[in-house]
Amino acid sequence: MREPFSYRAKFGARRVFHLIYPWTALNGLDKKLADYLPDTGGVFIEAGANDGYYTLFAAQKVGPAGKVIAVEPSSRERINLRRNVERNGFDNVRIVTEALGASAGEAHLCLAHYKHSGHNTMGSFAHDDVTAARPEQVRVEML
Repeated sequence: MREPFSYRAKFGARRVFHLIYPWTALNGLDKKLADYLPDTGGVFIEAGANDGYYTLFAAQKVGPAGKVIAVEPSSRERINLRRNVERNGFDNVRIVTEALGASAGEAHLCLAHYKHSGHNTMGSFAHDDVTAARPEQVRVEML
C-alpha cells in the first residue's frame, strides 16, 4: 500500500482546510490517475490546473526531484493555484500563465461565473447552466 499524503488548500469559495488522502480512499478517477502519475523524479503537466487539486497531488508524488508544470491561463484561478502551491512549500511546481492551443497567438478566455469557476473555456460552455462572468484576453502557446 502506498503512503498517504496530505496538503493544505483552498478550492473556490470554500475555506482553507487540511486534506489527508489515504490512497485507498481516493475516488475512481483519482485512483486511475495515481496509476499514471510519474514516479519520484518524473514530470507531470496539468493543462487547466484551476485551483491545483491534481497539481498538488502530482507535486507530492514526483517529489523534490520531479517537476510539475501547471498551466492555468485564468488570472482568477491562478490566485488560488499559486496560494495552494506556496502554502504547501512545493518548489517543484512551475505555473504557466498562457493557454495551450493548436497555434500560438491570443484568444478570449471566457471565465465562468464564480460558482462554476472550473468551467472556463475558449469555446462554448459544456453545460447549459454555466454562465459567463467576464472574458479575459490570454496568450496562447503550443505545448
